[in-house]
Amino acid sequence: MTGRTRREKVDQREGDILIAARDVFVENGYDQARMAEVARRAGIAEGTVYLYFKSKNALLFAVLARFWDDLTAGARAGVEAETPGLPRLRCLMQYHMDCLSRDIELLQMAAHVQNLLYGDPETQDHLRRYVSVFDDVFRQCQALGQLSTDFPVWMARDLFFGTMEYSARTMRVRGVEQSAMVVAHLMMVFETSYRADAGEHPQSLNGVDRLDAVSDRLEEVVRQLLRSGQH
Repeated sequence: MTGRTRREKVDQREGDILIAARDVFVENGYDQARMAEVARRAGIAEGTVYLYFKSKNALLFAVLARFWDDLTAGARAGVEAETPGLPRLRCLMQYHMDCLSRDIELLQMAAHVQNLLYGDPETQDHLRRYVSVFDDVFRQCQALGQLSTDFPVWMARDLFFGTMEYSARTMRVRGVEQSAMVVAHLMMVFETSYRADAGEHPQSLNGVDRLDAVSDRLEEVVRQLLRSGQH
């Protein structure tokens, strides 16, 4: 057996473990997930899992690190195929909304173990690399004069990710699919409340008024989602 073949076999087995572990974590939650079940689904002995990952924590970190890396690669490829500026922001928005719709259970499970994740800086770095895709796109829009530089990026970032996560949960609970509506409304918020000439409008003379306008628009998004779920 060549060194390359051995390496491929090791990589394949590690990949099988991560796929099995992701399913087990999503289905059972972190506390109830068992390494024995991961091994069973991966088709290996439980002791073999520990040869690759020394603990359940380490296995969880590896699952999430791969997840964030895959999201980052997809996001980068998507936005780079678009025209710089607002088209890239819309592309990233739709991409993240699609990811939430597909992987909301994994993201919710990760949210429940934030205390563990904070103790693993490397895993946090994988998440930060994904978040930085938004930061880069938003700053590019600012540099092109399409969006205002009045607000720090973290405010826009929280609006971006927080709105879509909340909306994805609402849609899942109510059994509706309104991703396109969420993206359209959120783009409207960015294009109106963060536009470069917003300061010319009386309602946007200061940051507090502009944040109030953002809040009003987000409440309208939620109202529309709730109305959709009632029909």
